[in-house]
Amino acid sequence: MRTAKDTKHRIKRSRKRCHIRYKRRVLIAVIVLLAVVLSGAGIIYFINRRQSVVTQYVERRPASHEKDGVIYYQENYPEIYSEELRIIFGEDCKIGEKETIYVEGEECECGYCAAGYQYDTWTVTYHDRDGVTFTQTIDNSNSLESLQLSWLKNHMGRYYEKKYLLDYFEEGTFMGLTETGTAKLTHCTVTVGIGGYSYTMNQKEEFDRIAAGGQKYQEQLLTAYQNKDTMLRLSELNYEEVYLQFPMKATFFLSIDDKGLSGEEKAVHEKAVQSRVSEMMQEILKDTEYTCNLQVNVNSANGYEDMYDGARDWRYYILQGKQIEPDGEPTIGYSWAHAYAYEGIFW
Repeated sequence: MRTAKDTKHRIKRSRKRCHIRYKRRVLIAVIVLLAVVLSGAGIIYFINRRQSVVTQYVERRPASHEKDGVIYYQENYPEIYSEELRIIFGEDCKIGEKETIYVEGEECECGYCAAGYQYDTWTVTYHDRDGVTFTQTIDNSNSLESLQLSWLKNHMGRYYEKKYLLDYFEEGTFMGLTETGTAKLTHCTVTVGIGGYSYTMNQKEEFDRIAAGGQKYQEQLLTAYQNKDTMLRLSELNYEEVYLQFPMKATFFLSIDDKGLSGEEKAVHEKAVQSRVSEMMQEILKDTEYTCNLQVNVNSANGYEDMYDGARDWRYYILQGKQIEPDGEPTIGYSWAHAYAYEGIFW
Protein backbone atom coordinates (compact mmCIF):
# COMPACT_ATOMS: atom_id res chain seq x y z
CA MET A 1 0.00 0.00 0.00
CA ARG A 2 1.16 3.51 -0.70
CA THR A 3 2.05 5.99 1.99
CA ALA A 4 1.88 9.77 1.88
CA LYS A 5 5.59 9.84 1.16
CA ASP A 6 5.19 7.40 -1.75
CA THR A 7 2.63 9.58 -3.47
CA LYS A 8 4.41 12.88 -2.92
CA HIS A 9 7.43 11.59 -4.85
CA ARG A 10 6.83 9.53 -7.98
CA ILE A 11 8.85 6.39 -8.22
CA LYS A 12 12.13 7.00 -10.03
CA ARG A 13 13.14 4.26 -12.44
CA SER A 14 16.87 3.77 -12.80
CA ARG A 15 18.25 3.65 -16.34
CA LYS A 16 20.16 0.49 -17.20
CA ARG A 17 22.32 -0.32 -20.15
CA CYS A 18 20.50 -1.86 -23.08
CA HIS A 19 21.81 -5.40 -22.62
CA ILE A 20 20.93 -5.40 -18.89
CA ARG A 21 17.43 -4.10 -19.61
CA TYR A 22 17.00 -6.80 -22.27
CA LYS A 23 18.06 -9.58 -19.89
CA ARG A 24 15.67 -8.34 -17.21
CA ARG A 25 12.72 -8.37 -19.60
CA VAL A 26 13.59 -11.90 -20.73
CA LEU A 27 13.85 -13.04 -17.09
CA ILE A 28 10.47 -11.53 -16.19
CA ALA A 29 8.87 -13.11 -19.24
CA VAL A 30 10.24 -16.53 -18.21
CA ILE A 31 8.95 -16.10 -14.65
CA VAL A 32 5.49 -15.11 -15.86
CA LEU A 33 5.39 -18.04 -18.30
CA LEU A 34 6.38 -20.51 -15.59
CA ALA A 35 3.83 -19.05 -13.16
CA VAL A 36 1.03 -19.36 -15.70
CA VAL A 37 1.98 -22.97 -16.47
CA LEU A 38 2.12 -23.87 -12.78
CA SER A 39 -0.94 -21.98 -11.63
CA GLY A 40 -3.29 -22.45 -14.58
CA ALA A 41 -4.96 -20.04 -16.99
CA GLY A 42 -7.16 -17.15 -15.98
CA ILE A 43 -4.95 -15.68 -13.25
CA ILE A 44 -4.26 -11.98 -13.59
CA TYR A 45 -0.65 -10.86 -13.22
CA PHE A 46 0.78 -7.41 -12.81
CA ILE A 47 4.08 -5.83 -11.87
CA ASN A 48 4.37 -4.24 -8.44
CA ARG A 49 6.29 -1.11 -9.41
CA ARG A 50 7.59 -0.50 -5.91
CA GLN A 51 9.07 -3.98 -5.44
CA SER A 52 9.89 -4.71 -9.11
CA VAL A 53 8.67 -8.31 -8.79
CA VAL A 54 5.88 -10.21 -10.45
CA THR A 55 2.83 -10.39 -8.20
CA GLN A 56 -0.47 -12.13 -8.77
CA TYR A 57 -3.93 -11.25 -7.58
CA VAL A 58 -6.23 -14.17 -6.99
CA GLU A 59 -9.46 -13.39 -5.19
CA ARG A 60 -10.00 -15.43 -2.04
CA ARG A 61 -13.53 -16.46 -2.89
CA PRO A 62 -15.71 -17.34 0.09
CA ALA A 63 -16.60 -21.01 0.39
CA SER A 64 -20.11 -21.94 -0.69
CA HIS A 65 -22.22 -24.89 -1.72
CA GLU A 66 -25.39 -25.25 -3.75
CA LYS A 67 -28.47 -27.22 -2.80
CA ASP A 68 -31.84 -27.28 -4.56
CA GLY A 69 -30.94 -24.23 -6.64
CA VAL A 70 -29.83 -22.15 -3.64
CA ILE A 71 -26.23 -21.08 -2.96
CA TYR A 72 -25.26 -21.17 0.71
CA TYR A 73 -22.43 -19.19 2.32
CA GLN A 74 -21.76 -20.50 5.82
CA GLU A 75 -18.21 -19.54 6.79
CA ASN A 76 -17.89 -18.02 10.26
CA TYR A 77 -15.91 -14.90 9.33
CA PRO A 78 -15.51 -13.54 12.91
CA GLU A 79 -13.88 -16.86 13.85
CA ILE A 80 -11.85 -17.45 10.69
CA TYR A 81 -10.60 -13.84 10.47
CA SER A 82 -10.45 -13.03 14.17
CA GLU A 83 -6.91 -11.60 14.00
CA GLU A 84 -7.47 -9.78 10.71
CA LEU A 85 -10.62 -8.05 11.98
CA ARG A 86 -8.77 -6.77 15.04
CA ILE A 87 -6.09 -5.37 12.73
CA ILE A 88 -8.70 -3.61 10.60
CA PHE A 89 -11.03 -2.33 13.33
CA GLY A 90 -8.80 -2.18 16.39
CA GLU A 91 -8.48 -4.35 19.47
CA ASP A 92 -11.55 -2.82 21.15
CA CYS A 93 -13.97 -3.56 18.28
CA LYS A 94 -17.21 -5.37 19.12
CA ILE A 95 -18.87 -7.91 16.82
CA GLY A 96 -22.59 -8.56 17.16
CA GLU A 97 -24.69 -11.66 16.72
CA LYS A 98 -24.96 -13.44 13.39
CA GLU A 99 -27.90 -12.63 11.14
CA THR A 100 -28.78 -14.97 8.29
CA ILE A 101 -30.20 -13.42 5.13
CA TYR A 102 -31.97 -15.25 2.32
CA VAL A 103 -32.42 -13.75 -1.14
CA GLU A 104 -34.86 -15.46 -3.46
CA GLY A 105 -33.84 -16.42 -6.96
CA GLU A 106 -35.17 -14.65 -10.04
CA GLU A 107 -36.60 -15.94 -13.27
CA CYS A 108 -37.45 -13.96 -16.39
CA GLU A 109 -39.40 -14.78 -19.55
CA CYS A 110 -36.31 -13.80 -21.54
CA GLY A 111 -34.54 -16.85 -20.12
CA TYR A 112 -32.49 -15.09 -17.48
CA CYS A 113 -32.33 -17.03 -14.23
CA ALA A 114 -30.50 -16.16 -11.02
CA ALA A 115 -30.13 -18.68 -8.20
CA GLY A 116 -31.25 -17.79 -4.72
CA TYR A 117 -28.59 -17.46 -2.07
CA GLN A 118 -28.22 -17.37 1.68
CA TYR A 119 -25.44 -15.68 3.60
CA ASP A 120 -24.57 -14.48 7.10
CA THR A 121 -23.78 -10.99 8.36
CA TRP A 122 -22.38 -9.54 11.58
CA THR A 123 -22.34 -5.88 12.68
CA VAL A 124 -18.99 -4.65 13.92
CA THR A 125 -18.69 -1.51 16.07
CA TYR A 126 -15.35 0.29 16.35
CA HIS A 127 -13.76 3.71 16.93
CA ASP A 128 -11.55 5.84 14.72
CA ARG A 129 -8.40 7.60 15.91
CA ASP A 130 -10.53 10.49 17.23
CA GLY A 131 -12.74 8.17 19.30
CA VAL A 132 -15.78 8.53 17.01
CA THR A 133 -17.97 5.42 16.81
CA PHE A 134 -18.59 3.71 13.46
CA THR A 135 -20.31 0.49 12.38
CA GLN A 136 -19.73 -1.80 9.42
CA THR A 137 -21.27 -5.04 8.18
CA ILE A 138 -19.26 -8.24 7.85
CA ASP A 139 -20.69 -10.29 4.97
CA ASN A 140 -19.48 -13.85 4.33
CA SER A 141 -20.57 -13.84 0.67
CA ASN A 142 -17.69 -11.49 -0.20
CA SER A 143 -13.95 -11.90 0.14
CA LEU A 144 -12.24 -10.16 3.05
CA GLU A 145 -10.16 -7.98 0.72
CA SER A 146 -13.19 -6.74 -1.22
CA LEU A 147 -14.97 -6.06 2.07
CA GLN A 148 -12.07 -3.85 3.17
CA LEU A 149 -12.42 -1.69 0.07
CA SER A 150 -16.17 -1.33 0.72
CA TRP A 151 -15.54 -0.55 4.39
CA LEU A 152 -13.08 2.18 3.47
CA LYS A 153 -15.61 3.90 1.20
CA ASN A 154 -18.44 3.50 3.73
CA HIS A 155 -16.28 4.78 6.58
CA MET A 156 -15.22 7.92 4.72
CA GLY A 157 -18.78 8.62 3.56
CA ARG A 158 -20.10 8.42 7.12
CA TYR A 159 -17.16 10.44 8.45
CA TYR A 160 -17.99 13.31 6.08
CA GLU A 161 -21.71 13.12 6.83
CA LYS A 162 -21.11 13.23 10.57
CA LYS A 163 -18.44 15.94 10.71
CA TYR A 164 -19.36 18.19 7.80
CA LEU A 165 -23.13 17.81 7.52
CA LEU A 166 -24.76 16.68 10.77
CA ASP A 167 -22.38 18.62 12.99
CA TYR A 168 -21.86 21.54 10.60
CA PHE A 169 -25.33 22.62 9.45
CA GLU A 170 -28.40 23.48 11.47
CA GLU A 171 -30.94 20.71 11.82
CA GLY A 172 -33.52 20.88 9.02
CA THR A 173 -31.22 22.58 6.52
CA PHE A 174 -31.24 19.59 4.18
CA MET A 175 -33.88 17.04 3.27
CA GLY A 176 -33.48 13.48 4.52
CA LEU A 177 -30.23 13.88 6.46
CA THR A 178 -30.28 11.41 9.36
CA GLU A 179 -27.96 10.08 12.04
CA THR A 180 -28.30 6.55 10.65
CA GLY A 181 -26.90 7.48 7.25
CA THR A 182 -29.69 5.65 5.43
CA ALA A 183 -31.15 8.71 3.69
CA LYS A 184 -30.80 9.07 -0.08
CA LEU A 185 -31.69 12.73 -0.64
CA THR A 186 -28.74 14.20 1.25
CA HIS A 187 -25.60 12.12 1.64
CA CYS A 188 -21.93 11.72 0.81
CA THR A 189 -20.62 9.00 -1.50
CA VAL A 190 -16.94 8.11 -1.64
CA THR A 191 -15.21 6.27 -4.49
CA VAL A 192 -11.66 4.93 -4.68
CA GLY A 193 -9.92 4.55 -8.01
CA ILE A 194 -11.32 5.04 -11.51
CA GLY A 195 -15.03 4.85 -12.22
CA GLY A 196 -18.22 6.70 -12.91
CA TYR A 197 -17.31 8.44 -16.15
CA SER A 198 -18.52 8.07 -19.74
CA TYR A 199 -16.88 8.36 -23.14
CA THR A 200 -17.72 8.87 -26.80
CA MET A 201 -16.68 6.41 -29.51
CA ASN A 202 -13.64 8.46 -30.47
CA GLN A 203 -12.52 8.32 -26.81
CA LYS A 204 -12.85 4.55 -26.43
CA GLU A 205 -9.18 3.74 -26.95
CA GLU A 206 -8.15 6.32 -24.37
CA PHE A 207 -10.88 5.15 -22.01
CA ASP A 208 -9.67 1.54 -22.27
CA ARG A 209 -6.10 2.64 -21.56
CA ILE A 210 -7.08 4.55 -18.43
CA ALA A 211 -9.47 1.84 -17.28
CA ALA A 212 -6.70 -0.75 -17.58
CA GLY A 213 -4.50 1.34 -15.32
CA GLY A 214 -7.33 1.68 -12.81
CA GLN A 215 -7.91 -2.08 -12.87
CA LYS A 216 -4.23 -2.73 -12.22
CA TYR A 217 -4.31 -0.33 -9.25
CA GLN A 218 -7.35 -2.06 -7.76
CA GLU A 219 -5.72 -5.47 -8.12
CA GLN A 220 -2.62 -4.16 -6.37
CA LEU A 221 -4.73 -2.72 -3.55
CA LEU A 222 -6.74 -5.92 -3.10
CA THR A 223 -3.54 -7.96 -3.08
CA ALA A 224 -2.19 -5.74 -0.30
CA TYR A 225 -5.40 -6.29 1.67
CA GLN A 226 -4.72 -10.04 1.68
CA ASN A 227 -1.56 -9.47 3.71
CA LYS A 228 -1.76 -8.78 7.45
CA ASP A 229 1.14 -6.33 7.23
CA THR A 230 -0.57 -4.16 4.60
CA MET A 231 -4.24 -4.53 5.52
CA LEU A 232 -6.56 -1.57 5.90
CA ARG A 233 -6.51 -0.08 9.39
CA LEU A 234 -9.71 1.88 9.79
CA SER A 235 -9.17 2.56 13.49
CA GLU A 236 -5.91 4.34 12.63
CA LEU A 237 -6.96 6.11 9.42
CA ASN A 238 -5.26 9.49 9.02
CA TYR A 239 -7.85 11.86 7.55
CA GLU A 240 -5.22 14.51 6.76
CA GLU A 241 -3.31 12.20 4.43
CA VAL A 242 -6.04 9.92 3.10
CA TYR A 243 -6.02 11.55 -0.37
CA LEU A 244 -2.28 10.95 -0.59
CA GLN A 245 -2.78 7.29 0.26
CA PHE A 246 -5.77 6.65 -2.03
CA PRO A 247 -7.05 8.19 -5.31
CA MET A 248 -10.32 9.03 -3.58
CA LYS A 249 -13.28 11.24 -4.51
CA ALA A 250 -15.98 12.46 -2.11
CA THR A 251 -19.29 13.52 -3.66
CA PHE A 252 -21.83 15.44 -1.61
CA PHE A 253 -25.49 15.47 -2.66
CA LEU A 254 -27.23 18.25 -0.72
CA SER A 255 -30.95 18.92 -1.07
CA ILE A 256 -32.04 22.15 0.63
CA ASP A 257 -35.30 21.79 2.52
CA ASP A 258 -37.03 25.01 1.38
CA LYS A 259 -40.00 23.83 -0.65
CA GLY A 260 -42.38 26.29 1.03
CA LEU A 261 -40.18 29.33 0.51
CA SER A 262 -40.35 31.81 -2.38
CA GLY A 263 -39.18 35.26 -3.43
CA GLU A 264 -36.89 37.17 -1.09
CA GLU A 265 -37.35 34.65 1.72
CA LYS A 266 -36.08 31.84 -0.51
CA ALA A 267 -33.17 33.97 -1.73
CA VAL A 268 -32.04 34.90 1.79
CA HIS A 269 -32.26 31.31 2.98
CA GLU A 270 -30.39 29.79 0.03
CA LYS A 271 -27.68 32.45 0.09
CA ALA A 272 -27.04 31.57 3.73
CA VAL A 273 -26.82 27.86 2.88
CA GLN A 274 -24.58 28.62 -0.08
CA SER A 275 -22.21 30.56 2.15
CA ARG A 276 -22.15 27.74 4.69
CA VAL A 277 -21.43 25.17 1.95
CA SER A 278 -18.47 27.30 0.86
CA GLU A 279 -17.21 27.33 4.44
CA MET A 280 -17.63 23.55 4.63
CA MET A 281 -15.50 23.05 1.52
CA GLN A 282 -12.80 25.34 2.90
CA GLU A 283 -12.84 23.39 6.16
CA ILE A 284 -12.34 20.08 4.32
CA LEU A 285 -9.54 21.63 2.27
CA LYS A 286 -7.72 22.70 5.43
CA ASP A 287 -8.36 19.38 7.19
CA THR A 288 -6.81 17.47 4.27
CA GLU A 289 -3.95 19.92 3.83
CA TYR A 290 -5.35 20.93 0.43
CA THR A 291 -5.14 17.47 -1.15
CA CYS A 292 -8.83 16.51 -1.32
CA ASN A 293 -11.05 15.73 -4.31
CA LEU A 294 -14.61 16.97 -3.84
CA GLN A 295 -17.73 17.20 -5.93
CA VAL A 296 -20.58 19.09 -4.26
CA ASN A 297 -24.08 19.18 -5.78
CA VAL A 298 -26.66 21.46 -4.15
CA ASN A 299 -30.33 21.57 -5.20
CA SER A 300 -33.67 22.82 -3.89
CA ALA A 301 -36.41 20.41 -2.76
CA ASN A 302 -34.65 17.42 -4.28
CA GLY A 303 -34.40 19.18 -7.65
CA TYR A 304 -38.12 19.86 -8.01
CA GLU A 305 -37.53 23.61 -7.74
CA ASP A 306 -34.92 25.96 -9.18
CA MET A 307 -32.44 27.79 -6.99
CA TYR A 308 -33.19 31.41 -6.15
CA ASP A 309 -30.91 32.58 -8.99
CA GLY A 310 -32.69 30.45 -11.61
CA ALA A 311 -30.08 27.68 -11.77
CA ARG A 312 -31.24 24.06 -11.63
CA ASP A 313 -28.54 23.37 -9.05
CA TRP A 314 -25.11 24.51 -7.89
CA ARG A 315 -22.08 22.35 -8.55
CA TYR A 316 -18.57 22.70 -7.21
CA TYR A 317 -15.49 20.69 -8.21
CA ILE A 318 -12.23 20.49 -6.29
CA LEU A 319 -9.31 18.44 -7.62
CA GLN A 320 -6.20 17.87 -5.52
CA GLY A 321 -7.09 20.82 -3.34
CA LYS A 322 -7.91 23.32 -6.11
CA GLN A 323 -11.33 24.38 -7.41
CA ILE A 324 -11.67 23.71 -11.15
CA GLU A 325 -14.15 24.14 -14.00
CA PRO A 326 -14.25 20.76 -15.80
CA ASP A 327 -14.36 20.54 -19.59
CA GLY A 328 -17.59 19.58 -21.35
CA GLU A 329 -20.35 18.05 -19.21
CA PRO A 330 -19.03 18.94 -15.74
CA THR A 331 -19.48 15.62 -13.94
CA ILE A 332 -17.97 13.58 -16.77
CA GLY A 333 -15.21 16.15 -17.32
CA TYR A 334 -14.33 16.06 -13.62
CA SER A 335 -14.02 12.26 -13.66
CA TRP A 336 -11.63 12.42 -16.62
CA ALA A 337 -9.61 15.16 -14.93
CA HIS A 338 -9.38 13.04 -11.77
CA ALA A 339 -8.14 10.03 -13.78
CA TYR A 340 -5.43 12.07 -15.48
CA ALA A 341 -4.39 13.78 -12.22
CA TYR A 342 -3.31 10.46 -10.70
CA GLU A 343 -1.78 8.93 -13.79
CA GLY A 344 1.82 8.01 -13.03
CA ILE A 345 1.05 8.02 -9.30
CA PHE A 346 -1.48 5.24 -8.79
CA TRP A 347 -1.93 3.94 -12.32
